Amino acid sequence: MPKAADAPTVSVRPGARKRNPLDAHLAKYKSVPFLLVGSGLSRRYLGLDDWEGLLRRLAGLTSKSFEEFRSLADNDFPTIATLISDELVKAWWSDPAFSDSRARYEEKITRRHGPLKAEVSRIIALAAPTFDGRSVKARELKLLRAATIDGVITTNYDRLMEDTFPTFHVFVGQDELLLADPQEVGEIYKIHGSASDPESIVLTREDYDEYKARNAYLAAKLLTIFVEHPVVILGYGLGDPDVIGIVAEIARLMTRANVGSLRGRLVFVQWNPEAKGMQLVETAMVVDQQLSVPIISVTVPDFLGVFASLSRTVRKFPARSLRRIKEYIHDLVLTTDLQGRLYAESIDVDVDVSKVDVVLGIGVQQHLIARLGYKALERDDLFKDVLADESQYDSAAVVNDTLPRLLSGGGRTPVFRYLRSAGYLTADGNLRPNAVVPDAVGRRVRLGITDYGPPPSMAPRAHYVASQVGNDLKRLLAEYQPWDVSTAIGLLPPERIDLRVLRRYLLDHQGDWHASLPRAICYFDYLMYGNLALRRRPRRAAAATA
Repeated sequence: MPKAADAPTVSVRPGARKRNPLDAHLAKYKSVPFLLVGSGLSRRYLGLDDWEGLLRRLAGLTSKSFEEFRSLADNDFPTIATLISDELVKAWWSDPAFSDSRARYEEKITRRHGPLKAEVSRIIALAAPTFDGRSVKARELKLLRAATIDGVITTNYDRLMEDTFPTFHVFVGQDELLLADPQEVGEIYKIHGSASDPESIVLTREDYDEYKARNAYLAAKLLTIFVEHPVVILGYGLGDPDVIGIVAEIARLMTRANVGSLRGRLVFVQWNPEAKGMQLVETAMVVDQQLSVPIISVTVPDFLGVFASLSRTVRKFPARSLRRIKEYIHDLVLTTDLQGRLYAESIDVDVDVSKVDVVLGIGVQQHLIARLGYKALERDDLFKDVLADESQYDSAAVVNDTLPRLLSGGGRTPVFRYLRSAGYLTADGNLRPNAVVPDAVGRRVRLGITDYGPPPSMAPRAHYVASQVGNDLKRLLAEYQPWDVSTAIGLLPPERIDLRVLRRYLLDHQGDWHASLPRAICYFDYLMYGNLALRRRPRRAAAATA
């Protein structure tokens, strides 16, 4: 099978009267671009403030001036945000001037800087396009919506990118991206948080310190994007600390010799209304005193040419479909039940393979398991299997070979189906006295039902959601997003959870398994196969007992 970086092939649509230089540059790469988007685009299309403007607006909510905060913080913007927050919180919870904000956001606030971030979310929620439908900006956005890209990385809090690419899957904040399994196709990574979740926003000095402490892990996640895709950088200045921080961390993961492999892949677009057409030059971004990274600098008077170039790239599959293909391609390797799901045509010796659109190397489960053992299975395989009517795996092999590796890697993994089937469990979900299982598996079993409550940081929100639905599982699934479902479901009484309903919901939300629903899948696994006394009985049986 070809490497991911080699497929699908990208071409350029014919028919443009005059090719701009960016067309020719992007045509050099077989993968389609990613976008790295900063606040300049939000200012251009939504009329939002830059960082200093936002802080000035927030300072106006207090009795002190922005200049006073700036002097106390030595002009460090994250520290200014912290000082404004400390001043604002005194009034936010009691002053009638903030009553509307409290009504809208107080259930989402659990941390000290929450009121400040709630006001940021309120400001962003009020933003709207500042141009008419016939303007250059309207034409730019129309072209951007038609762009062929694999995804967006953004430090913005607003919804501009979600609204521009509505079929893309969104990951909010470092935690969601680090714990998920992104496919790098049809996705938006909001690495500084989102106004839809105020406490995810990276704004204060504490936020930035925490963000930087884990930035190397995020950079490792993004590294393959930067080495396999052209990355078009929009809405940042060359000296913007956010974009320098991202590029610097990725460069530090590479050797000095390998940094040169980024040459041409970083396309830094800068807006200059005085520019005479599109100007493209090779230059470098200095990320620290010892390191510079080669970039292509593109200066434009507007974004029409850039977005038109992005809209002219072609691939065989739309991003949403390609993301699904990448998610499920391993299912074809790990199952023999392909009837009705795969159309295959043999390639004979006289077929020109260069003219075949897609070539997949497909094996079967027995061949893979024989070669690699049950260590070949991944968490996604177990998610799918635990929701199936019957398991396709040898349970004892999963317990001894698969689960120790998956549990040691962090993240939630279903264990009880395999322990039950292998005969290791008592009826109440505990290990039998004579059961010998790997230590990591035993530790997970001993946690019992306490392992499915909400994490401390999400507990206030989870309790609020559970109280709103009145322990009604169907209301929880119908009215709340998967993240709320996963954190609140452990607060519902087990006897109120219809496992048939929960199973159907989880199967219908496969795109959210890694990002939002691992806890819910594992809770299903516990109720279905762990402590059997907690399983909800069918209504007829319950009525007969009564």
